[in-house]
Amino acid sequence: MTAHPDLIRQERARPSAIADRMSNLLDPGIVVAALVLAVARAASPGWLPALGWSALIVTFAVLLPYAALALLVRTGRVADRHVIRRDERHLPALIALVSVVVGTLVLTALNAPRDLLALVWALVAGVATLGLVTTMSKASLHTAVIAGAVTILTIRLGAGALLLSPLVALVGWARWRAGRHTGWQVALGAALGAASAGLTFAGLR
Repeated sequence: MTAHPDLIRQERARPSAIADRMSNLLDPGIVVAALVLAVARAASPGWLPALGWSALIVTFAVLLPYAALALLVRTGRVADRHVIRRDERHLPALIALVSVVVGTLVLTALNAPRDLLALVWALVAGVATLGLVTTMSKASLHTAVIAGAVTILTIRLGAGALLLSPLVALVGWARWRAGRHTGWQVALGAALGAASAGLTFAGLR
């Protein structure tokens, strides 16, 4: 049986504790949670409502999709939590999309601040875009999320957020160094994340 090319690339990569640590510290779930809190605080009159909105969004955008992914890994539907094989990414992406859409509907019903509604729709756009692209080519979710987050923060908070841009390159390097993605997949993820999230957030806020 021929080994999967994504697995071959990972096996050939030299181990790097730094790359693994960067991937874990800037995991998409952590980045999304930090982004949500930053936008919620900017859009709310105080910390208490900001934390409330953040908890709600993170539940649908991070906790539920990650719980579903853990179940998929445990039942053998997906090989590992990084979902390195492109052909295994479709179901986790669909589950994440449904979860975020439901969260968006809940926020709409609760009359969430406009910026937060724009943010969750930007998350929907990002998940949908990556999901569609995955049917043809593999793109890095890590770089898509961090690039989208920096773009949204720049739109909402100003040019100072561009100081976070080096994190995109750092995450991209970590994913490439660990053999999780090729350089093209890293660049594709960053471009798609920045474009889909940035355009959606800017257009709806």
